[in-house]
Amino acid sequence: MITMPSVLVARPDQQRGTRRNEEVVTKCRKSFEALIPLVATQISSGYTMTSQLASIIDSGCTGREGELPKSERIEHIRQKIWKLLHIGPHEGYTVTRKDAEYVLWLSLSTIRYYAMQFNKLSESS
Repeated sequence: MITMPSVLVARPDQQRGTRRNEEVVTKCRKSFEALIPLVATQISSGYTMTSQLASIIDSGCTGREGELPKSERIEHIRQKIWKLLHIGPHEGYTVTRKDAEYVLWLSLSTIRYYAMQFNKLSESS
């Protein structure tokens, strides 16, 4: 059973405005930043997934001719989520509770996915 983390369960009158929502986004962003050295290497045009991780993700997944491999698609998604995580406490952005919930579940799902891939990688070594 999946339950909402306590940071998002507080009643609105206990949240003290958007500060709590921004805190959720900031913590998710920091988690994603810690993940980057494990999953990607920097190249001149941005980031690319590490070859070991990509090979685990792509194993048994040939895909269609002319389309990106699964690992590259997943890397693009990770980069988009990382950019979304920068909406935090900046002028011009208001982080709502729904934004915080969305970001939290995206982050948890993505980090969990990578954890499962790392487990496969360690089993194959």
